[in-house]
Amino acid sequence: MSGQVLVRKSYSITGVVVSAPNVREIASIVAALQSPDETRRSDDRHFFILRSSDGTQYDTEDVCIVDEGGVLDTRRIVSIEMTFNDSYTDQRLSVSLQHGGGRYGSDNSVRVSGTDETWVDGTAQSVRDCVSNWKSQVMWPHGHSWLVTIGFTMAFVAAVMAVMRMVWVVKLARDPEKLVDCVWLATSVSAMMWLPAYYLMSFVQRLYPTVEFAMGPDHQRTEEARRRKLRGPLVAIALPLGLAALSEVVLRVLGW
Repeated sequence: MSGQVLVRKSYSITGVVVSAPNVREIASIVAALQSPDETRRSDDRHFFILRSSDGTQYDTEDVCIVDEGGVLDTRRIVSIEMTFNDSYTDQRLSVSLQHGGGRYGSDNSVRVSGTDETWVDGTAQSVRDCVSNWKSQVMWPHGHSWLVTIGFTMAFVAAVMAVMRMVWVVKLARDPEKLVDCVWLATSVSAMMWLPAYYLMSFVQRLYPTVEFAMGPDHQRTEEARRRKLRGPLVAIALPLGLAALSEVVLRVLGW
C-alpha cells in the first residue's frame, strides 16, 4: 500500500433515540461490506461488541447478535460497537453508540477510512442517511440549559416572593419598622434559588440523554420510565410556580 493516501471521514451522532431496528439497520450495512478483491476477502473482519448495564460484554463476528429476540431485546444494552476492517485495502468502518453519550455525544460516532475516496464518501453517506431517519431526542435541556436554568430560578424567586408578600402583610401590620428585615430576608432567600434551579436543570438533562437507547425490556428503560412517572408531579409543581411568577409580574406592573 506504499504511496497511497488514506482518506478519513468521521462525524458525531447526537440528539437521537436509538431503537433495536435502528441498530439492526446499521449492522446490516456493516455486515454487507466486503473487500473489492475476491481473492482477499479472507482478510475481511466484522466485529460486533455489545455491553449491557450489568457489565456483561458480547463479542462476535456474526451479525446475528442483533437479531430480533436476541440480547438487544432481552438485556439492557448501553454500548454498541460495530466495525468492518479490511487489512489488505485499509478499508475500515467503525460505528460507536453509547447510551447517554455525554453532553455533545462524543461517545457516539461514525468513522470511515480507506484509500478509495469514493468508497469512503459512499459508505459514510449511507450510514448518515440511515441515522437521519432515527427519532429525534428532546434537546432543549442541553442546547439551552442556561436559559432554562434562569427561567427555573425566576420561577422559584417568584414563588418565594409570593410567599414573602403574605408574610410581610402580617409582619408589617404588627411592626412597620421591620420593613428592612423583610426585604433583606427576601433578597437572601431569592439569591439562593439558583441552586435548586441548577439541580432541577441537571435532573431534566438526565431524563433526556443526548443519545437514548430505547431497546431492551420495558422495565429497564430507566429514563423513559421516570418520564412517565414524573409527568404528573412535574406539571403539579410547574403550574403553581408559573402562576406565582405570572402573579408577581402582574402585581409589579400594577404597582402593588
